[in-house]
Amino acid sequence: MKKKKIIRTGILAIIVFALVLFGGYTCLFSRTHYSFTRMTYSNGLLPDGFKNFKIVNLSDIHITTSKDIDRFEQIVDEIEDQSYDMVVFTGDLYESKSIEDARVQKILKKLQPGYGKFAVLGDEDHAHAEEVTNILNEGGFEVLNNSARTIHYRNSSFTLYGQSINSQEEIPASDGFVLTLSHYPDSFSQNKGHTHLQLSGHSNGGTIWFPGIGPLVKCNNATTYNHGSYTESGSELIVSNGVAPRHNYHFKVLCENEIIIITFEAVTK
Repeated sequence: MKKKKIIRTGILAIIVFALVLFGGYTCLFSRTHYSFTRMTYSNGLLPDGFKNFKIVNLSDIHITTSKDIDRFEQIVDEIEDQSYDMVVFTGDLYESKSIEDARVQKILKKLQPGYGKFAVLGDEDHAHAEEVTNILNEGGFEVLNNSARTIHYRNSSFTLYGQSINSQEEIPASDGFVLTLSHYPDSFSQNKGHTHLQLSGHSNGGTIWFPGIGPLVKCNNATTYNHGSYTESGSELIVSNGVAPRHNYHFKVLCENEIIIITFEAVTK
């Protein structure tokens, strides 16, 4: 009996200790900590020449202070230590008005992929759309507004489409592989079946997310799709947790800030 009591006490102590550690990390570090999420993607329509093509997906940077810019520069410096071929940004560079434009442009310029830097604007960006577009352009990004670009690599190509928020336009038909950038993940409802892969942000992964339960914080345009990846109608959606949460949320639970690196794989035909 005494032995069982000791075991129960030990288990309880371990649980309490784990909860303290988890709570401490959540409150103190989850807002600023980030990691690299590495994923592989394959599709029968993706040309064989794109095997090992790597795309860095940045989303939801939410700059509001100089410290945010310091942190962003650290992130970009770490990205530069990686191997990659393209960078895409899926919206929300700032949370409100822009600050230190020249410095942010300089940081963006550090990213030097061989096959382009492309962006779409997020809902926060649209309040100052012209200004944010200029900052991204000066940083070397092409902002796509319901427009497509053909990406050429090793004598192969695919279509990259950038969709503006609240767009009702259907993605143009293509005989080949289509990759879509769209800030709102719920746009997947209209895009599935018309694109093969969609990259989105906006939801911050749900901010507070639990397996089997889902997000406890849902925002407009991310109520159906908000965390992880989804496959429907022959299309796949990958939702980024973003680089930083919105500033009115002081922590994140089980949806760590992330930079996604997607590596294309060849499909055996």
